[in-house]
Amino acid sequence: MASHLHNQTNTLESTTPVPPSQARTAQIPLQSFTLPTFPPEAFSTATNLSALILTSDVKLDEYSSELEKPYEIPDLPAGIKTLTLELFSLGFPSGWLVALGEKLRGLKALTLYSQLFAGTTTASREDALMFIEKQKELRELHLLDVFLPKGFLTEFKGKSGGDVRFLEVSYTFRHSDPEFLGALNAREILGVVEGRKGMLGLSVRVESPDVRVEDEDDREGTEEGVLVVGGLGERVVDVLKEGGGELRLCDLTMFELRIGEVGSLLEVCKEIRVLSVSVGLEKGWKEVFDGLGAKEREIEVLELVGVPGKEVVEAMKEEGGFRKEDVEELGRSWKGLKSIKGSILRTKGEEWLKEGEEHHGQAAYYSSATVRVNNIVRISPRMICVRLLQTHSKKQHYQACTSYIGIRKLDNGTKAALYKANESSTEWYNPKTQASGVDWLATSGGGATLICLKGPQ
Repeated sequence: MASHLHNQTNTLESTTPVPPSQARTAQIPLQSFTLPTFPPEAFSTATNLSALILTSDVKLDEYSSELEKPYEIPDLPAGIKTLTLELFSLGFPSGWLVALGEKLRGLKALTLYSQLFAGTTTASREDALMFIEKQKELRELHLLDVFLPKGFLTEFKGKSGGDVRFLEVSYTFRHSDPEFLGALNAREILGVVEGRKGMLGLSVRVESPDVRVEDEDDREGTEEGVLVVGGLGERVVDVLKEGGGELRLCDLTMFELRIGEVGSLLEVCKEIRVLSVSVGLEKGWKEVFDGLGAKEREIEVLELVGVPGKEVVEAMKEEGGFRKEDVEELGRSWKGLKSIKGSILRTKGEEWLKEGEEHHGQAAYYSSATVRVNNIVRISPRMICVRLLQTHSKKQHYQACTSYIGIRKLDNGTKAALYKANESSTEWYNPKTQASGVDWLATSGGGATLICLKGPQ
């Protein structure tokens, strides 16, 4: 699991200009498909540039004509190992992706956000597949609101390398589209995961749309919650039996699982430390906690998305969420459990954090416009995983770094986590020096990388 989120945010959230020689990330808005020429200093061996974000700024009424125009892709700095392509709503010109890939050999991480990656033609589809096939060193792949034609992911699996260690597939639920879940090609997504051994992180989820008061006439802006894919729980477990043995982070909330299937999953994926699942509720939350607590596990962070059956909907309204005694009982069985988050289909929910020997609950909100995330998880003595909200695309991500040092609460209520990549000096970072009003901040210095996460407001 890579550091591409830090590299992106170090530039995006900075309040002071960064000299080109020190820049880690280049973000380029494109009004056509011709890329600008990088300055000579970007090709210096001393440059820190390692990430490139290309954002479509092509006007929608001009997009089709731009796809037909000639384009140029100049040489790009060889140090770029992380690529993000976002908001390319109608895809790319034929051959553009392969041409870009020729200039960016050896990518380690690829993020695709809000686009038709395969385009709308046979030629653009083949271009996308060939681009993936040529990236032999890819270790991290994020597909965020990327809608693909049927059959594409099956071909995609055959073209992509077998060394991907982190895979994320995420969609924002569309209440206005009754065929939304069918458009996800959920079986094909599982096919991409099947047989992929050695994975450390897997996230396959459906996000709740932003809820904004000002969007009173916009259904997508006012509807809360999600629906999830049912009937594939057994298939999910079978897929991970073969390749999930090394998973540390596992988010399967796109799929509804029965409580017994969650138990079967944990029997074959015993290294999981961060677990998120959507679980069917036949009688209520108590049966879920009883089933989970039947065996000791090493889980440190748990998220439960409840999927109530028709017969328990009214009872769930009266139940009102987790009972403290159930949370405490699970904590006695799962001794390393630090936090539990729960909701009914990602509507307003709750989070329980362990303080001392007890767990204490608080409200948690699942709209990405309001969420406050502070899950900092030590997966092993040399790896931690931080759950983040990426502000520019409003998507939740995970990030891992090499060496955990500690967490402390600052005077302004912000929790700061410090971890470093080498033995250089380390310092606690003061978030007051950065911009306010964001959900997370990142910086680096003295060999250390630091993520600051704002607590509940």
